[in-house]
Amino acid sequence: MVTNSTPVDGIKVTVGNKEFLLGAYHGRPVQHVVPRSGLKIASYDLPEHVTDRNAATPSPVLTLLQRGSTCARLRYDGQEVDANYQAGDLMCYRGGMELQFADWTSRNARLISVEIDAVRLAMLENGDTHFPERLVAGSPRFNDPELAAVMQALWDETQCGSPRGTLYSDSLSLGLAARVYQQFSGRPATDSAQCKLSTAQLRRIEDYVQANLALPLGLLELAQQAGMSRYQFTRSFSRINGQSPYQYVLQARLERARHLLQMSAMSIAEVALATGFSSQSHFTSVCRRLLGKTPGMLRGLQRER
Repeated sequence: MVTNSTPVDGIKVTVGNKEFLLGAYHGRPVQHVVPRSGLKIASYDLPEHVTDRNAATPSPVLTLLQRGSTCARLRYDGQEVDANYQAGDLMCYRGGMELQFADWTSRNARLISVEIDAVRLAMLENGDTHFPERLVAGSPRFNDPELAAVMQALWDETQCGSPRGTLYSDSLSLGLAARVYQQFSGRPATDSAQCKLSTAQLRRIEDYVQANLALPLGLLELAQQAGMSRYQFTRSFSRINGQSPYQYVLQARLERARHLLQMSAMSIAEVALATGFSSQSHFTSVCRRLLGKTPGMLRGLQRER
């Protein structure tokens, strides 16, 4: 869901005794997105100069400086930190921490922020009741190009209405949460080497995918076929197959779509719907990107034979 006006369900921050949506109290346009995974994401501009006092968020917030630059003097936990940020730098603030003072001086600064609450982090491991209680320590500034790329991809996808579907958004959200957890919780994630997919499990997943290509498949449905958590399933599946679950399902959809285009009288729009693509335009875009041909060209190949 994408909105250009201030939404009800955004990333909330308390400044002093007042509660605001993240970015909105600076008086700048702000967009909030609630991805299919439930993580909340926002993009907003920083003014040239702003001072925050007694600011806090209920859950950890990961922020990427998407463009521009900013420098800050921060005071929290009895210490003062001076930090200079360039595009690509990240910040991670643990939930519930009060930032006593933050003085920001910025130039053309746009940020993307994701709220990572305990419920969303708990999706990494099934049946782990202690997981939501594990603290994310955070860092006022760090650099992680892979994590920055995941945040940008998640924002781009949700801003466009998630055309690539549930599985893609699930994979991005899970990858983001897993990396934050690994870096800032003080404990490594479950070793996926202990959770290997058997031949029978792989066959069950393959059969399930083939029988449900038209549906909005997500990581939860696929992981359930293997009896694993989403995190364990993703790591194990990718290691064995050399491609992510999303890439595997996308390939299966393309193969089915190619067959329908060449062997049936279904329209291109009907083929897109029958194979789980969000729209005919998205189907066409994927065909061009991965196959170098439009659906019409693929259909024409059969007629030329």
